[in-house]
Amino acid sequence: MKYSQIFNSVGVASTIKSAHVSSGAVGSRGEYPSLLSDMPNTTYGNNMLYALKTGSLLAEAAPQIDWGEYRREGLKVIEGGAKGANKSKSGGGLLCAFVGAIIGVLIEPNHAGESQEDVDHTRSDYLGLPYISPKEAEENKDQNGYLYRALNEKDYASLSRNLGLEAKNPSGSWSLSEHVVWGSNKVKEPEKNDPWISTTLSLQRAQFYNDSRTSYGVIKIDTSKIESAYYYAPVSIDSKFQEYNKAVAYATIDQEVSIYQYLNRNAIIGWIPR
Repeated sequence: MKYSQIFNSVGVASTIKSAHVSSGAVGSRGEYPSLLSDMPNTTYGNNMLYALKTGSLLAEAAPQIDWGEYRREGLKVIEGGAKGANKSKSGGGLLCAFVGAIIGVLIEPNHAGESQEDVDHTRSDYLGLPYISPKEAEENKDQNGYLYRALNEKDYASLSRNLGLEAKNPSGSWSLSEHVVWGSNKVKEPEKNDPWISTTLSLQRAQFYNDSRTSYGVIKIDTSKIESAYYYAPVSIDSKFQEYNKAVAYATIDQEVSIYQYLNRNAIIGWIPR
């Protein structure tokens, strides 16, 4: 089915491109978390990046760690190491105290001379994307012609290799409608079936999903540079789809624009930390 829409009224100045693909589902519903998900503390992840500064492995690993659990275990090591050293004066106890001290540095939320913005710049440099401060993003959020996406682990790794983004399975058979409703349903196996990438017209919605997950940040996308077919999902749901009402509701809440298969890197114009 072909769709061609101009959405100046909802924030997209350029024409949503026409392409002959099956009407269907959007790509990152499966990446969207539960509202009740237990989020790690992003500050600890950023401080891990600050403290060690050892390159790509840490930059990629930091957002994935359960920092709440890490901090609890770190405090146990500090306490145990101190007790061991005090009690036995042994090498083992001193070693534990030393390791505990290092972990204490990693989980300390503030570092002299290093601002949160400095840490954020380090992460944007790692991704090779221009840094957009949250303040700047907020001031320009109503500009026409731009989309946003909260990054997931796969996205983050791809960007770090100077690549663009791809759907869970670019060769998947799902329609946009199926993607919107089933993208987070593991029983439906979106990793095998979903050829769509979700983006949104709303900075706020992208930030919501970023804050609800593991805080890989949000990218800003210039619609005039997108090379793949893309669709404004609320008006692109197949009216014969069995869960039509649910799909329209999901897509409308998220102001979703669905990109088919791939998002070329040069369409990504910046990274917003949160």
